[in-house]
Amino acid sequence: MWIERVTARAFGNLRDQVLELGPGLNVIYGPNEAGKTTWHAAIRMALTGVRRGRGSATKEASLLEDRHRPWDVPDRWAVEAIVHLADRRIDLVQDLAGKVACRATDLDLGVDVSTEITRPDGTPDASIWLGLDRDAFATTLSVGQGEMLAVADSAGALQEHMQRAAAAHGTDATAAGAIERLREYRRRAVGADTVAAKGPLRTGMRDLAAREEELAEARRRHASYLEQRAAADAAAEALADGERRLAVARLGAARVAAESARSRAERAAALAARHPEPPPELAVRDELADAVAAALAGWRDRPTVTAAPGRSTAAIEAELATLPAVPGGDLRPDPSVLAALHELDLAEEAERAIAAAAEPTTGIAPGPAPASPGGLALAGVLLTAGLVVLLAGVPLIAALLAVGGVAIGAWSLRGGRPRSSVTLTVDPATARASATRTDAAREALSDALRTRGIDPGDDPRTAVSDYVAACRARAETASAASAGDALRRELAAARGTEDLVADARRRTVAAEADLRTAWTAVEPAAVPGESVEAVVEHLIAWQGTRQAQTEASGRAIREHEELTALLAGRSVADLEEDAVRLEQQAVSLAGQADAGIDRATGHLDEADATAHVERLREAAASLAGAVEIRQADLLDVAGAEEAVAAARQRLNRVTELAGLVDETLALLEAAQRQVHRDLAPMLAAAIREWLPVLSGGAYVEAGVNPADLSIEVKEAATGAWRQARLLSAGTREQIYLLLRIAMAQHLVTTAEVAPMLLDEVTAQADAVRRGAILDMLLAMASGRQLVLFTHDEDVLAWAETNLVGASHRIIRLNGRTHAPEGAGPVAVPVGSGT
Repeated sequence: MWIERVTARAFGNLRDQVLELGPGLNVIYGPNEAGKTTWHAAIRMALTGVRRGRGSATKEASLLEDRHRPWDVPDRWAVEAIVHLADRRIDLVQDLAGKVACRATDLDLGVDVSTEITRPDGTPDASIWLGLDRDAFATTLSVGQGEMLAVADSAGALQEHMQRAAAAHGTDATAAGAIERLREYRRRAVGADTVAAKGPLRTGMRDLAAREEELAEARRRHASYLEQRAAADAAAEALADGERRLAVARLGAARVAAESARSRAERAAALAARHPEPPPELAVRDELADAVAAALAGWRDRPTVTAAPGRSTAAIEAELATLPAVPGGDLRPDPSVLAALHELDLAEEAERAIAAAAEPTTGIAPGPAPASPGGLALAGVLLTAGLVVLLAGVPLIAALLAVGGVAIGAWSLRGGRPRSSVTLTVDPATARASATRTDAAREALSDALRTRGIDPGDDPRTAVSDYVAACRARAETASAASAGDALRRELAAARGTEDLVADARRRTVAAEADLRTAWTAVEPAAVPGESVEAVVEHLIAWQGTRQAQTEASGRAIREHEELTALLAGRSVADLEEDAVRLEQQAVSLAGQADAGIDRATGHLDEADATAHVERLREAAASLAGAVEIRQADLLDVAGAEEAVAAARQRLNRVTELAGLVDETLALLEAAQRQVHRDLAPMLAAAIREWLPVLSGGAYVEAGVNPADLSIEVKEAATGAWRQARLLSAGTREQIYLLLRIAMAQHLVTTAEVAPMLLDEVTAQADAVRRGAILDMLLAMASGRQLVLFTHDEDVLAWAETNLVGASHRIIRLNGRTHAPEGAGPVAVPVGSGT
């Protein structure tokens, strides 16, 4: 198959434009926005059309329509093509907007051949003549810009075509059709086990679940009926028992009333005999009894008198008077004064070291050797370093450096010369800096003393000594004065204790006076001077006698009040008549009560028993009505059990069938994997033919997994196998271009040769690999039509140099969207070098 002409009636921004193609390699060149991608899509859709069906379109179909359906005339979306088959010339018309005016016409015979390539959705698809479908054509033979790896992403959708290709090459591919037929049979005879499935399996499961639910409901209703019936029976029995208990409660209430009336009558008769006349009123509580009670309570509650412990307040106050006052001022030398004194010590020590270094030294040279200039220089360096370190506040290291410098200087001056004096030169600036530091330190010490309120005078060192001595003296005085706090606390405690002892003595004396006053009031003839203990005994005895008299009078008054309450304005004879009448009523009720009930229940409250019987009667009536409703609502349990058994038997048959089909599918899928093993060498061999050329010899072997179309290549330098998807972008795209070419060779199962549409397949290649790709495409173009879209001027230059012969085309896109008077893409003669 090859495409002779494509006419874009209304496609994207193209209007009535014509693209003339040759059966070989067609290089279509144009800059960006010249319409290359639009022509690429137009050619593909002129062959395959678009799907027509119910429901929402796929995401890819929607995107394709959004990109290429004309915006200004959306109802006029159409493309045409003239296609050469092995023995025919076909005119294809694709009505992409309405999907109605689509037609395939044999131009030689003038016959409509649309039925040969019409899909079940009613639209023609010329990829059927290749043994493919429009999705497989778009995935393998039509390479969009940047979509080189899309073939691997659609591996699952290409499995049927790859298996059919394997069958066309002589392998046993009956497994693919058998698997599909078995899966279709399983879908019809078994179905999926999903919630939304409608097949026999899911229907049987739903039917079994429904029958089991009906059985459960029937059993539940029957159990509810039995439970309700038992409850109604229990309520009726409880009502009968409650009525019996009510009778006994009424009998008990009558007996209690009779007994109470009899007791009241007898009690009233006894009290009337004991108090024929009302007793005198209870004497008013006298003040003397209250005074005696208060005196005794005060004596019992008096505090215990004890001697005050510890020292007296006078002794503590005398000791406090001898303590000194807390002194003012610093108790210890302030850190600022000590730090200033330390800085002065360091400065003066540094100044003394500089002065010592400047004093002359003498030595006798033992021989005639002259003094060493290097040794003297080293000694000078050490002495200078020692001075610098001393000024920095590190006297120990400074002293070590100075000693070393002096020793080296003396050694350098030894020799045969007579004794002579040597003076080490000290830098005047260093000496001045040392003196300045000493003055600053002395002034800082004076300032620190003034801050503490001390006059430094002419000698701050002497002032510091006096300040330290004064701090020490104040610290000793403060230590002695600190004992006053403890003494003051002890004084406060001693005063509190003495106050408590004095109060206890006072309250004891007052309580004893109250006792004697009360005793004198009770017994005027009492003997004076009697002990307080005897007075307490007399008063307690008097309280007992007085209390007995009061209780007897109160008892008589209470009994008379009780008699008055019992009679309530009636006589004792009236109460006797009431008792006789209630006793007769109790005897009458005794014959109505159930003798089988324990007499203890007769003590039940009649009102409570009556209310309880009413509640039981209402509950029994309600349960009896509920039993009638449940009985009318009963389901046939036996029938429901038979329906469950039948549904389970039907489901078991479907489940057994599913097991047999699944086992058969497993066997056929194993055969299908064998087909993959047969197809893989063919794809790998097709890739291997051009792999070394396109990769510059970097990769020499290739392996293809037909299940997911993943590719591994062998690295020539190391022998390691690499995943093609993990290689550089250019190498990855070139390898998958080879896979597409291999699939174009092997997926077509008819006698036709499939054309290939390639958009910018050299974009990721360098100059060397680009030339290799183009040479490969030119070699392939001897047996199939290739349409290569490019914006690369180097590709155009290669085409102008290498394309020779009438089967090839070079086409320049002028970027026009409309074609006035038939103008369109410009074809450049091949082999012209222009």
